[in-house]
Amino acid sequence: MEHVRSILQEIGLGGERLLFLTLPGTAAEDMALGAGEPALEGTSPTVAALIAAIRDRVLTTVEALPPSALRGAPADEAASIPPGSGSQQ
Repeated sequence: MEHVRSILQEIGLGGERLLFLTLPGTAAEDMALGAGEPALEGTSPTVAALIAAIRDRVLTTVEALPPSALRGAPADEAASIPPGSGSQQ
C-alpha cells in the first residue's frame, strides 16, 4: 500500500487519497451479501460502531483533500484565462 501511496504522491495526486480500511467478516458472508442473500447473522453493535468510525474517517479525509490534479480548472476560472495563454501541445 505504501508503494501505491508513493506513486500517487510522485505523480502529483497526493498519497493521502489512498485509504485501506477493513471490516470483520468471512468470505462466505461477503459472497452471501454480494449475491443478495441475507447476512448469516445480524450486524453487531461493535461492527456498526466500526462502520460508523470508517464512514467518519472517509468523510473527514475527503473533505480535507485538495482538488484533484486530474480535473481541469473550474469553468469560471478557465473562462478568465486569455486565449493563447494555455499550454501548447
